[in-house]
Amino acid sequence: MLLAGIVTIGLGFAITIGLLIWQSTQQQKNDAQQYLTKTAYTNSYLVQRKLDLALTVARNLGQSVLRLRNSGHADRDMADTLLKNALQNNPDFLSMSLAWEPNAFDGNDAQFAGQAEHYPNGRYVRYVDRNTAGNVVLHNLTDYETPGSGDYYLLPCKVKQEVVLEPYLYPYKA
Repeated sequence: MLLAGIVTIGLGFAITIGLLIWQSTQQQKNDAQQYLTKTAYTNSYLVQRKLDLALTVARNLGQSVLRLRNSGHADRDMADTLLKNALQNNPDFLSMSLAWEPNAFDGNDAQFAGQAEHYPNGRYVRYVDRNTAGNVVLHNLTDYETPGSGDYYLLPCKVKQEVVLEPYLYPYKA
């Protein structure tokens, strides 16, 4: 009888401990799942904010330069300044660009053709990035009409709307 009581108590104790361990494990899994879900939502929100900021800055830059042109004050130096300022004011951005169809910005592509610091045919196609010292530097776009490397330009032209591209690799000196 004593042995039966000890076995019953031992078995009850083992079952109770097993049940508590199982409940604790389930609670830990639930807590971990909730934590991971909250972390994922937080991170996705942060990424969305960065993408929204990039789109807003790009739209504002485009609208500002378009207003210059539409008001009869298309000025390449002013457009270059707006482009530089947009990058300077957004330290998380790697680079930014402005590309206009031939003669669409100011109708003066021929005047700028062959001039130093301008695209060879005079077209207004510029970008800015940062050099190794972190200073904003202005360049002419290259390969913007080459499928693949120029998709940032070609795809919006093709579909006539904004396009957000997947990240891709390209040579960068800074």
